[in-house]
Amino acid sequence: MSRLPVMVVPFLLFLGPDAARAQPDFSGLKAAPGDFIYVTQPSGTEVGGILTAFSPSLLTIGAYSFQPERGMKIERRGDSVWSGAIIGAILGAALGATLAQEACLHGPRWPCVAGPVVMYGAIGALIDYLHKGRTTIFRGTPLSDVAFRPALGPDRTGLTVTVGF
Repeated sequence: MSRLPVMVVPFLLFLGPDAARAQPDFSGLKAAPGDFIYVTQPSGTEVGGILTAFSPSLLTIGAYSFQPERGMKIERRGDSVWSGAIIGAILGAALGATLAQEACLHGPRWPCVAGPVVMYGAIGALIDYLHKGRTTIFRGTPLSDVAFRPALGPDRTGLTVTVGF
């Protein structure tokens, strides 16, 4: 019987049996009853409506009830205005520091940067406020899964690769 090199042992422990994977549940769902949400099931079927109740194991939209499952996605109607404000402010800072610096040749530069930051930040926030997008608030684990496990025995040494769909 041959001995495995010392460097192989930590590698095999890393690839060993997977730790117990947490099953998806709704305990971290960032929604409250009364929010308009969309539930997309792994089959692709989408149901939208007012969230009436939810617990870690069950979510209810009107007459529809859902249990958490792999591949499920839940989105809330609306988008945060902060993302638009930040993108607009960054664009304003870039424009103010490059194109608008001609207006500040004989004075301090900060007003030429601060003005476009505020203006473009406000425009970005307004665009996000008017846009009725969706924000993902729950995503079940993906349907595909890959696992690596050592295949060791008295007559074999190898690696088993498991691919699930």
